[in-house]
Amino acid sequence: MKKRCVFVYIFYLLPLIFLVESCDDSTTINQIDQTIIPSSNVSFSQHIQPVLIAKCAYSGCHDESANGNIVLTNYYGVVSNPIIIVKYTPQNSKLIQIIKKQVQHSAPFLSFNDNQIAGFETWVKEGAQNN
Repeated sequence: MKKRCVFVYIFYLLPLIFLVESCDDSTTINQIDQTIIPSSNVSFSQHIQPVLIAKCAYSGCHDESANGNIVLTNYYGVVSNPIIIVKYTPQNSKLIQIIKKQVQHSAPFLSFNDNQIAGFETWVKEGAQNN
């Protein structure tokens, strides 16, 4: 009986556990923080959006439930409010001021590394394109 249980575990349960675990395609904050944003040609979909989703657009904040009606899960949500992103002028963009901690935000634990801050600034300087 013990041999049969071991057989079932090895040949049925372990592959099932592996399959379920390998289906997790979520990106961790650590992975986001290790991703280098280039100094030019910053892409919203490749560089900006993943950071926003990981650090701002989680449940109860700036996801589809939209704390303060500001949705940061997609391009339209990010640029629809002209105060949040002022194209070509990062110094006037509220999002840049928040990630640089120049203005207070309701989530004071937000932490963006230097590369992310520079990447966001570059993206806005380049016109905050939907690319």
